[in-house]
Amino acid sequence: MTDDNDDEPVRIPIHGKASHNSAFLVSIGELVVSWANSESVFLAMLQLLIQSGGRSAAIIWHSHRTTLARLELIDRLSRERVSDEQLVRDIRQSIVQFKGFSKTRNFYCHALYDYDADLCLRTVSSATNAQQGEPLRFERKRMDKSVLNEIGDAIIRLGEFNRSLWKLVERLQDALGERRIELPQLLQQLTENQDAHPHSDEAQSPRVPPEPSQG
Repeated sequence: MTDDNDDEPVRIPIHGKASHNSAFLVSIGELVVSWANSESVFLAMLQLLIQSGGRSAAIIWHSHRTTLARLELIDRLSRERVSDEQLVRDIRQSIVQFKGFSKTRNFYCHALYDYDADLCLRTVSSATNAQQGEPLRFERKRMDKSVLNEIGDAIIRLGEFNRSLWKLVERLQDALGERRIELPQLLQQLTENQDAHPHSDEAQSPRVPPEPSQG
């Protein structure tokens, strides 16, 4: 990896055994970026719903400390401001769908990671809220191919979800008679050419790390 303005390579330190750990670290990082990228589209919706500039929308957005509170605000505002009932239902459904992605993201972002004697990532442990029984449900997973597959699947679905969110932004602008948000250039290209794909290397099989040694 090199910088456009510098021929010197950029070195990213990886704790532990890079041949095993790098695939997990890259995957989790991509999950975080993909999740945050879609969360930001809801901010665009908020800007439309409050009929204000980006700074005012950002102030309101960050005054709500959790993603759940921000999404609930968008749900309430859409029901109050949008007369298109189908659009309101679609916005609500997108919020429900994003909450599902958030569970996966939260699991890996708030987890405890365990290394074996060779400093290979061995297990990931996290807790999620439970609707019934004990208030928390604890879960532990081995850092193996199944974890990479789970994260990879979430990343792919988040990419598709992001495109659907931008379509909702377009519909919301039409419903409100507002033109405050520009469709991202990449999405414009994909809309014009449905055969195009944002990830030219997606067809390639990712390098799967070896199973960690027992420690």
